[in-house]
Amino acid sequence: MAIHHSHRQTAPTPLPGLRRRVGRTLLAASLALMLLVVPGGTVPPAGAATGGNVVDIDYARPVGDTGGVYITHSDGRVEARDGLPHFGDRPALFPGERIIALSVRPTVDGYWLFTDRGRAFAYGAAGFHGDAGGIALAAPMISAISTPDGLGYYMVAEDGGIFTYGTARYHGSVPEVLPGVALRAPVIGIAPSTTGGGYLLVAADGGIFTFGDAVFYGSVPGVLPGVTLDQPVVGVIPQPSGYLMVAADGGIFTFGTARFHGSLGGTGTEGIVGVAVVPDNSGYLMIDSVGVTYPFGSTAALGMVLYTGVGSRVVAVEKPDTGPILLGFAVVGGGNFFVTAKDAIGDTIDYPVIMGATDARSGLVLLDWGDSGETAFLEITADTTSAWAVGLHPLTHAPVLSRGQSFTNSGPDVFFVDESTGASTLTLTVNTFDHAAVWWYPETGFSDLVVNEIGPFTSQGLISSSFGLVVVDTSSTSWALAVG
Repeated sequence: MAIHHSHRQTAPTPLPGLRRRVGRTLLAASLALMLLVVPGGTVPPAGAATGGNVVDIDYARPVGDTGGVYITHSDGRVEARDGLPHFGDRPALFPGERIIALSVRPTVDGYWLFTDRGRAFAYGAAGFHGDAGGIALAAPMISAISTPDGLGYYMVAEDGGIFTYGTARYHGSVPEVLPGVALRAPVIGIAPSTTGGGYLLVAADGGIFTFGDAVFYGSVPGVLPGVTLDQPVVGVIPQPSGYLMVAADGGIFTFGTARFHGSLGGTGTEGIVGVAVVPDNSGYLMIDSVGVTYPFGSTAALGMVLYTGVGSRVVAVEKPDTGPILLGFAVVGGGNFFVTAKDAIGDTIDYPVIMGATDARSGLVLLDWGDSGETAFLEITADTTSAWAVGLHPLTHAPVLSRGQSFTNSGPDVFFVDESTGASTLTLTVNTFDHAAVWWYPETGFSDLVVNEIGPFTSQGLISSSFGLVVVDTSSTSWALAVG
């Protein structure tokens, strides 16, 4: 039985400055969390999204901001992480139609969603400049990207066909230069040149096709002639004087000045769908089709500090934020799994994770070290063969629930609720015999225990203010939370 926050019943605390740290830009963020990767495999923790696979990840940095990522799902849901603005999502799709990509305006005041049928949907300040929705395509669209000036976009089909809109200019296509030639591997991505006077295409075998003033810096077949990749290339990111490719197994290929910070190649990883590169080339963040993220280089600054290991150990951690933070965990293996938080001198502050052998193998909890300093400790207790990952996230990584929405999951979890209409009800349904509690942490004032039952049950509680955190405290294998 999980008792992550039972001590707070006698010492409820407010979350000062919550609105200042989080901001209102997350109100329409989709319901998903950063997932954790563990050695030898991955476990989807609390908040795993449903209803559409992840298809794209895009780094964006508003003026005066450190930046964050947009994560796009095939059903059109868009996650805005690390305080990025959310401009809308979920366009009306035809049966069988799927979203293939998101592209952000360089000014980060809007974005487009693109489908495999060549349709484009504009949000925020992004303008609609036309699409290929009324054209009988010879091959499905596979990728799309904004022009450098943000006033147009390119789409590319699997056969290398190019479609230009707005200020995007046509400089040629694969079917034009290789008429009637069947490619050895389909085209999977497009990247414009930095001047806007050309573009390059990348194929699944790592082959590169350049058009206009786009510069060729090399290709996978060029450096590995005759070698068949273990997994196909799935994405390309341009650099000022080079480009970076990522394969479905997390293998990284760099050309020109693109920097290598590590890869997942050879680890048995599968299903990588994209990579986001920090503009200064200091790191990148891969993502797979179920939302697992893999940081390399400086991308821990995008909102997650990750610690991994096998068996019991104590790790010194650098807290990514002051005040309350989120602690995500995932473990592969049996036996009990405990995480104890200690301050800088080794005194116990909290028991954020207490999981039995049959309890949830992943989750998200709220943790507050108070004034313990920037360095603290996590004592991990695990079976000698259990591989685990613990991630520290800022509060901005909590998903948002609004009135009329519901979410299903297992294990502990944390949400934001923001209702400008004031008071709301929280309804928790637990389908197994287990203890479950729901805590409400308003922006000001003290926390409140709104649900505290032993399942199976459906219980409703009232939250009396409009903005705060909801903490679901349970080891249950099945529960649903609704805001009404």
